[in-house]
Amino acid sequence: MKKLLVFLILILAILAGGGYWFWSLGRIPAEVPRTAALNIESQGVQIRRTRDAGWEQANSGMQIYEGWSVKTDENGRATIRFYDQGETRLSQNTEIVVDKASFEMSGAGRMIVSVKLQTGRVWSRILKLLDIGSSYDVRTTNIVATVRGTSFDLSKNADGSSDILVGESAVTVANLGGKTVTSVAEGIVASFNASGALVHQEFASSATQNQWIMSNELADSAFVDTEKKIQRDQLQALGGPGPDSNLYAITQLSERVHLALAKGAEKDALAEQYAARKIFHLIELVESGKTGLAAQEFSKLDASVKALPTGSAGEAERVHLANALSRIHFLVQDANPSDAMYPFKQRVENLVSELAASDPASSFYVRMLAFDARLDEASNAITNRSFDEARIGLDGVRDGIENIRRESAPIFPSLPEERRSALEDKLAALDARTVMMRMRLDLAMREPQGGSSTSTMPGITNPPDGALTPDAPNASSSALSGFSNAQTGNTPAFTSIEISLASHTLDIGKLVSIKAKGILADGTKTDITNLTQFAIDHPDIAVVNGPTVKGLRIGNGVITATYNDGGTQRTATSNVVVQGKIVPVELILKSMSGSTIATSTTSLLSATLRYNTDELKNVTANTNFTIVEGGGSISNGAFTASNEPGATSITGSTVENGVTIIGTMKIIVK
Repeated sequence: MKKLLVFLILILAILAGGGYWFWSLGRIPAEVPRTAALNIESQGVQIRRTRDAGWEQANSGMQIYEGWSVKTDENGRATIRFYDQGETRLSQNTEIVVDKASFEMSGAGRMIVSVKLQTGRVWSRILKLLDIGSSYDVRTTNIVATVRGTSFDLSKNADGSSDILVGESAVTVANLGGKTVTSVAEGIVASFNASGALVHQEFASSATQNQWIMSNELADSAFVDTEKKIQRDQLQALGGPGPDSNLYAITQLSERVHLALAKGAEKDALAEQYAARKIFHLIELVESGKTGLAAQEFSKLDASVKALPTGSAGEAERVHLANALSRIHFLVQDANPSDAMYPFKQRVENLVSELAASDPASSFYVRMLAFDARLDEASNAITNRSFDEARIGLDGVRDGIENIRRESAPIFPSLPEERRSALEDKLAALDARTVMMRMRLDLAMREPQGGSSTSTMPGITNPPDGALTPDAPNASSSALSGFSNAQTGNTPAFTSIEISLASHTLDIGKLVSIKAKGILADGTKTDITNLTQFAIDHPDIAVVNGPTVKGLRIGNGVITATYNDGGTQRTATSNVVVQGKIVPVELILKSMSGSTIATSTTSLLSATLRYNTDELKNVTANTNFTIVEGGGSISNGAFTASNEPGATSITGSTVENGVTIIGTMKIIVK
C-alpha cells in the first residue's frame, strides 16, 4: 500500500510538472507600456502642468501629458520621446506646449501628437507611422508642419516668420487656415512669413550646417538604433521556440489553451503578442540562413490571412496581426534588394496591404508607405551609383502614384476630412520626394566616379546652375517653387576623417555597415558616410557595396574610406577579418515557362541553390518537388497544370552536406 501511494504521488508530480511546463510554453511576460517621457540633456529645463499653473523644475525621466508646457533657458536642452515612435528636441531658449499626446494599440498602433512651438527651435525625428489615423505635427502661430515619418528642424523667429529644414523624407506645411502651402522635401530649407506664406526655398548647404544640425543628425541615428534594439529585445523577450524547433507544434497548442482561457483586453493583448513572436521567429530564421523554412512558414501565414472571414467576424484577428506587423515592419524596413531579408520585407508589406484591403482609405495609405520604401531604396541605389536600379525604382513610384490618384478619385469625396487630408498630404509628400530623388539621380549621373558633393544634409547634392529641371512630369510644381542654388566653396571642412565598422569580424555572407565621420578643428564629429567612397584591398575575401561590406572568403583585408574635402583628399583605413564557411541559404524554384501557364500544359521546373556568398548552383536533378496546395501534378521534374484555372503552391527540397533546404513557389494556371 505504501509503495502504491508513493507511485501515485510520483505520477501526480510528473503530471503537475508536465502541465506546468506545457502551460509555460504559452506564457508571455508583461510588456512595459509606452509613454511620453522627458530627458534633460543640460540643466535649465522647466515644466508647467497646466496653462494656469506656475513653472517648476523638470526632472529627467518624468512623463509628459497633454496640456503640459516645457521650456529651456539659455543653457537648457531637452528631448521628449513620444511612445517610442518619435522625439522632439528643444534647443536653448525654447518653449513648447504639448497640445495632444496619445497612443493606443489600434490597427497598426495609433499615435497622435501635436506640439506648439511658442518660441525658439525644435528638431523632430519621427518613425514611419503605419496607421492612417496617426499624426505628428509641430505648429507655430502661422504654420503647421505635419509628418508621418521624417526628421526636420523648425524655428520660430522674432518677427513671427518660421524656417523649416528637412533632413529626411518630406514635410507637409499648411497655414493655420488649413490651406496647403507646400511639401518640403529632404535637403531643403524653406522660409514662411508671419502669414504662413512660403517666401523662399533653397538647398541645404554648408552655410546651413551648424552644431545644432550636426548634433541632431547624430541623435537621429542613435534614436533609430536604440529603438531597433528596444524593439528587438522586446520581441526576443516574448520567447517561445521557432518553427525550426521540435517544440513548435506543442507551443502553438499551449497558446490556444491560453487564448481559450483569456478574456477581453487580456485575450486581445495575448493574441497580438503571439502573432508578433511568431513573425519575429521568421526574421530569426532568415538571419540564420534558413530562408526556405521562413518562406514556407510565411506562406502558411499568408494563407491563414486569406482564409479569415470577411466583416466583423475576422476583424479581431486582423487587428492582432496588424499590431504585430507594425512592430516587425520597423526591423525590416531598411533591407535593400540585395539583402536576404528583402523578400521578407516585401511579404510584410504585402501582408500589411492585405489586412487593410477592407478599408479603402487605409489600403491606399499603406500602398503609399510602400512607395516611400521604394524611394528609400532608390536613395541607397543612387548613393551606391546603381543608377539603373534607382531609375527603375523611381519610374515604379511614379506609375504607382498615378494609379493611386486614379483609383482613389471616386472615393475621396466621401471620405471624412481627416482621412482625406492624410491621403492628400502623403501624396504631396511623395511628389516632393520623387522630384528631389530625380534631381539627385540626374546630378549623380553627371558626377565622375568618386566625385563628391558639398552638401551637408544626408544624401543631398547641391545642383549646378540650370540643374533644377528633373524628369518628373507628374511631380508637384510646389516642390520646386522658390529654389535658389546654394553657393559653395573649396575650403576644407575637416582636419581629418575616421572610419568605423559595426564589427571588424564578419561571417561569410554577412553584411556589416561602414560609417565615416569628419572631424572638425574643435574635435566635433559629423557623419559623412553618404559622401564617402569605400574600397577594400582584397576584393576576393569581401565585397564593398556603398557603406557596407560583405564577407566572401576567409581572410584579412583593409577597407579604405576616401572623402573629397573641398579639394583635399582625406583617407582613413580599418581592418576587417572574414571568418566562417560557405553554406546554402536559399533554394530558388522556377517554372521554365514562367509563373503563369495555361491549363493542361506542362512546364519543366528548376531549382537553384543560393549560397551566403550569393553564388548560385543548379540542383534541379537533386531536388524533390511537391504540390502543397492547388491542382496539377508533378512527374520527373515537370509540372502539368490541371484543366481548371487556379493557383498551385509547390515546395522543393534538396540536401546539401546533410542539411535539408526547402524552397517554395507559386504557379498561376489560367
